[in-house]
Amino acid sequence: MRSKLRTRLRRLALRAVQGALERTFPKVDSIEPEELQRLLQRGDEERPILLDVRSQSEFDCSHLHGALHVPTPTWGSLDTRGLRASAERARSRDPHATLVVYCSVGLRSARVVAELQNSGLGHVLNLSEGIFGWANRGLELAGASREAPRVHPFGRPWAWLLSPEYRDRPH
Repeated sequence: MRSKLRTRLRRLALRAVQGALERTFPKVDSIEPEELQRLLQRGDEERPILLDVRSQSEFDCSHLHGALHVPTPTWGSLDTRGLRASAERARSRDPHATLVVYCSVGLRSARVVAELQNSGLGHVLNLSEGIFGWANRGLELAGASREAPRVHPFGRPWAWLLSPEYRDRPH
């Protein structure tokens, strides 16, 4: 009973975070984890390019299969030119591919998507609920060195948004 209640509260909290992101970044479009999984499984020309904007230690712990690591600062100003250059390099094989940007819960990635859109780059989406939402649904992760995949919790205040079975210890 307690476990179901915690799961429900975790889902509600992640949805509340998403609501706050939608109000803060109203022009940023998102994609749900299940929809992204379907696109990735298709493996055709509509396959999106994944950009992970978390820190190196977060990325090393686990990430989405095929994701390119483009670390960005958690706070402060973003290097828009550097971000755009990274995004354009990622798109060099397919200039029309959709970019899906993600972080832990969607805050850092929403900032990045907004910056990329403001710089004139199109077809950029934010992964709704970030890698936490992906992992909480039991979807496959890469880079996890353990048998049971784990996700870096970013920090203690955020860790409770991640199901305990997927939560790594903060580094």
